[in-house]
Amino acid sequence: MIKFNMAPAARKLAGHVMAVKPGEKALIVTDSGRSPCITEALAHAIAGAGARLAIAEMPPHPMGGVDPPAHVTAAIQASDVV
Repeated sequence: MIKFNMAPAARKLAGHVMAVKPGEKALIVTDSGRSPCITEALAHAIAGAGARLAIAEMPPHPMGGVDPPAHVTAAIQASDVV
């Protein structure tokens, strides 16, 4: 298995693409079919940028483009960065 250090890419994503700022409410939405390493790297980068982080993990849905459950939608709407 090839190991890849995701920290630099996650920091670039959080700092430059998402432009996470200290004190912002950030939410990572993922599904249990994804590698937890990706979520973990992004979570560290977002927390390192000073945001208040929450993670919503859902079971994978067999069809893409389906709206998340209402409580996840509420978390998305309450967040500054998703």
